[in-house]
Amino acid sequence: MPIPETSISSDDITIRRLGPDFLEPVFQMHNCVYEEIHCNDLYRARDHDHIADVFDEDGMCFGAFLAGRLVGYSSVRFPYEDSEGLAAQLGFAPSHLRYIGECDASCVLPEARGRRLQERLIEVRARGSLTRGRVLGMAIVGPANVYSLRNFLQYGMRGVALYRIPSGEDRMVMARDHSELLTRTETKRERRPVGISRDEIVAILKSGGQLDRVFQDRDGWSYEFVWFADVTDERSWVKAFNAKDFFGV
Repeated sequence: MPIPETSISSDDITIRRLGPDFLEPVFQMHNCVYEEIHCNDLYRARDHDHIADVFDEDGMCFGAFLAGRLVGYSSVRFPYEDSEGLAAQLGFAPSHLRYIGECDASCVLPEARGRRLQERLIEVRARGSLTRGRVLGMAIVGPANVYSLRNFLQYGMRGVALYRIPSGEDRMVMARDHSELLTRTETKRERRPVGISRDEIVAILKSGGQLDRVFQDRDGWSYEFVWFADVTDERSWVKAFNAKDFFGV
C-alpha cells in the first residue's frame, strides 16, 4: 500500500505527508489547540524536540490543508529495539517493537472541525504505518476525551489497557491489529457511564473486556465494553500482546 502523499476529498481538504519545513507550523498549531483546551487530562502541550522527532526516518507526519492552509496534523512513531516509547514502557520485548506504530499526536483547528477530519487523519496515519510493516497500531487518549476515543473506535481500534503517564494522568491504550486474525466470537457487551473510577475500568479490562464504543444518549456519555471468546494465535508478537498484564500500569 503506497504512502498517501496526497489525498483530495470533495470538500476541498487535502491530506499529505509533511516534511521538516513544517516543524514550526505544526508546533504552533498543536500548542494553539492546547491553549484552547488547557486540560492535561484531555490534551498535552508538545515542545520542539518532541515534534521534530516525527519528521525523521523513525516517524511520519501528515498535514490537512483547507484552501491551502494547514488546519490539522497527525503523526506516528516507529519504535525500534532501543526505543523508550509507549510500547517499550508497556513492556513489549525489543523484538516485537518492529511490528508497532505508535500514534503520537494530532489536532484540528476549530474552523476545520465537523468534517470528520480526525477520522481521515487516523486512517492516513495507519496506512503510512503499514508501509513500514507496522501492523499493530497503538495510541493513548484520555478516558474522558470522548470525541477522540470515538474517532479511534470508529477506525476499528479498541481500548485494551489503562496507562498512567509520567505526569500522573491516566490514558486509555487504543490498539488495532491490521494483520489477518482468526475470527473472534463476541460473548457479551456491557455499558458503563463515562466517569467510572479507574479501579472499575481496570477490573473490566483485566476480566477480558475491551472498550468498543463511546456514545451519547439522554443519560449522557457511556462506554460500551465487549468480551470475546479466547482464540489461539501462534505469532509471537500477537501472543505477547494478548498476554500483557499492563491493564493498570
